[in-house]
Amino acid sequence: MYLSGVTPRKKVWVDKTEEKGSDVNLASHLVRDAFLKQFEVAVLISNDSDLTEPVRIVAQELKLPVGIINPHQYHSKELQRYATFVKRIR
Repeated sequence: MYLSGVTPRKKVWVDKTEEKGSDVNLASHLVRDAFLKQFEVAVLISNDSDLTEPVRIVAQELKLPVGIINPHQYHSKELQRYATFVKRIR
C-alpha cells in the first residue's frame, strides 16, 4: 500500500563493531593470564587505545610479548608505543 506524501521505506545495513564493557573484560583477562604465565605471547585483535595500559603492564612489567593485530588502516600510536609487534589484517 502506498500513501500519498509518504516516502517508501529503504533498507540500510549498519555495521557497528562496538561492544560495551568488552575492553575492560579483555584487559582484565590479559593482565591476569600474564600474571599467571598462562601464555607465551598474547595477540590482541584491536585498535582500541583504551587497551594501552594493560598492554604496557604485560609487555614492560611482566616481560611478556604482546602483539596487536589491527583491522583498521591506521594503528593507534598509543598501542604501538608498548606493543611488541603490530600487524594489519584486512
